[in-house]
Amino acid sequence: MASSNKEPATGPQAKAEGEHWGRVLDTVTSEELAKPNDSDPEALAVTAVTEIDKLTGELVSARDYLKAESERIKRETTRLKTLSKTALASVHIISDNLSKWRVDEKETA
Repeated sequence: MASSNKEPATGPQAKAEGEHWGRVLDTVTSEELAKPNDSDPEALAVTAVTEIDKLTGELVSARDYLKAESERIKRETTRLKTLSKTALASVHIISDNLSKWRVDEKETA
């Protein structure tokens, strides 16, 4: 009994299968893809391969989008961290100056 968790084929066999399905897809028209014949296993296989290719393309697109968003968020986080440090330094400067003015007011009073 074959295992349901098969590893993807690699090497020469996978290349041969890919070339085979590439040739099959090239010979099938879009009308044939739109209306697969339920009794024709090759047409069903071509439809399945086409759908898998479409989904793979969508997943690659989603991955690229998520990578770009990750980089954007990293840049934004770095910018906000720098802005926060600058604001904190400004608050310390203002606080120190106000403290000096209070001391000066007490001494003159």
